[in-house]
Amino acid sequence: MRKRKKLSLLQRFKKGQENKKFFKNIDKADIPSISNKRRKLKLRKNFFPTLLAIVFLWITLFFLVYFVEPNKTGAIPFFFALLFLSFLFTFSMLFANTRRGFIAAAGIVLFAFLRFVGVGSAFNFILILGLLISVEVYLSHH
Repeated sequence: MRKRKKLSLLQRFKKGQENKKFFKNIDKADIPSISNKRRKLKLRKNFFPTLLAIVFLWITLFFLVYFVEPNKTGAIPFFFALLFLSFLFTFSMLFANTRRGFIAAAGIVLFAFLRFVGVGSAFNFILILGLLISVEVYLSHH
């Protein structure tokens, strides 16, 4: 076993002063404060409630498709609204970006509406896809 060298009182004092100088030179931004930690906790995304909302929306859409007659009043607008919300939350979670989720959901619902009206084709799909990509590129650069 190696013996430690005992420091005199003066040597310990000098070493303590060096430590104080070192700690004074550390930028205060490097040390997170309690309020900074609380702010980060508030900004943290809660994925579990969003996941529950996604599951609820998809189950509701499933029950709407299978148990509600399409000729009932308001069934079709409710279907498209529910379809939009389901895709919005799903893609927002997958892309981790609400804007991209909104753009993708809007494109899918627009194409579904065109198919419902009877004019949805591969050409319209390509046009919608090009429009969505253009909007995303424009918004990401500005």
